[in-house]
Amino acid sequence: MNHPPIAPTKDWQAALDTLRVAGDLEELARGLAAGPALPVVAPARRVRHAPGSVSTVDTPIAELLFQPEDATPFSTDVATLKPWSQALACLQSATRCWLSTVRPDGHPHAAPVLLVLVDGVPCIASRPNTRKSRNLARNPHSVIMVGNEDLDLVVKGEAHQVSDDTMLRRVAAAFEKKYRWSFDIRGGRAYDGSLPGSPQYAFYQICPVRAFGYGADGMTATRWRFNRR
Repeated sequence: MNHPPIAPTKDWQAALDTLRVAGDLEELARGLAAGPALPVVAPARRVRHAPGSVSTVDTPIAELLFQPEDATPFSTDVATLKPWSQALACLQSATRCWLSTVRPDGHPHAAPVLLVLVDGVPCIASRPNTRKSRNLARNPHSVIMVGNEDLDLVVKGEAHQVSDDTMLRRVAAAFEKKYRWSFDIRGGRAYDGSLPGSPQYAFYQICPVRAFGYGADGMTATRWRFNRR
């Protein structure tokens, strides 16, 4: 269908919405090119820490996941970008998440886990001999998946086992506060004294590399990119 050219006026956004609903992607792309420049988001910073410590995560770069050439009705409005604080709130409030790891043969493995945040970094607890722990020992690439009424969240990251005694105690305190799950820290290791034999657990921090947040409306999505060194 043919439309008159779109000029970057105060009615620019309304004209784009009309084209988006009509499904005229070619004219929509020309309208976006003629409109005001999109805002530039400052890059994130990554803080170096001593070995064994829990890293902190600064605000990442937020960008639209869908572009004008993608099929409607996905939003390409930068006003729909979601803040990383909303993703952290989703992680913090979740009672249970899914962790996906990589088996030695390359196949995926998924398991439900309990998750806490320490300095903004997702942390999990796992028995050392479980499949997910053995997978992480060979390949740190992992994915956390969780959702609530407002956001479906996927966090791709690299898992690192926490070994520093101070950080072990901080992670243990976070589990105690959120789940009333108590750990004893002895000799640089975590133990669950409430179970027979006080089984040992390992704590892992999942340092984000990429994250994706999908809105409940099914039409908005944000991608967060973290700087790596």
